[in-house]
Amino acid sequence: MSSMCAKLPRISLFLVVLGTVGCAVLPGRDAQPPQRIAGLLEMDSNNASLMPCGAKEAVSINKATALQALFVKIAQPGQTALFVDMTARPLADGGLEPVEIIRMQTTGRGCADDVHAANQWVARGEGPDWRGLVGAQGMQWQEKGMDNLGKPVPLISEEVPGVSVSFQTLSGNARELWVSPEDCFARSSGDYYHRTARLIRNGETLTGCAYRGLLP
Repeated sequence: MSSMCAKLPRISLFLVVLGTVGCAVLPGRDAQPPQRIAGLLEMDSNNASLMPCGAKEAVSINKATALQALFVKIAQPGQTALFVDMTARPLADGGLEPVEIIRMQTTGRGCADDVHAANQWVARGEGPDWRGLVGAQGMQWQEKGMDNLGKPVPLISEEVPGVSVSFQTLSGNARELWVSPEDCFARSSGDYYHRTARLIRNGETLTGCAYRGLLP
């Protein structure tokens, strides 16, 4: 149980090294460890580039088959750019080689959404809508009918490597969040997340998607 800056040529980025690998993993060289990076991914039939969050110049992307296939699946007709959060390896020519796609979205606030920066895990579901955040002070949740996230509640966590990680509240109304290493597509938007989530409350199980934040 248990209760990130690299530099690319011409661009200073906030990169995070992650040690876990999910289902949407892309092949790559072992010269450098994968690093976390997010931004606007543009893709056409010949080229792919990423405008990292906070940067002024785009970086070329080594367009792997898995990245292209996921882009085609999620993009709306005529759409050529999507928000992507992934791990990648810097290449000698200044480009990036994708390793794992953490999330790819047509909706949401993109780079303006900093929720992941203050949390270890971010999860949300639909029908009914709910959101769960696991941070340094515990777990917060927001469900249909609630205007804001509740205060953090202390929790305990347990992980079965390669199978799932669970978070259970220690006080108040019992809540249990399970995160599994399975690809997940949001039902309303089709957005992709690298984890599947289940929120258990009062004996009821709510399903959704999840992704890893920046906190260890």
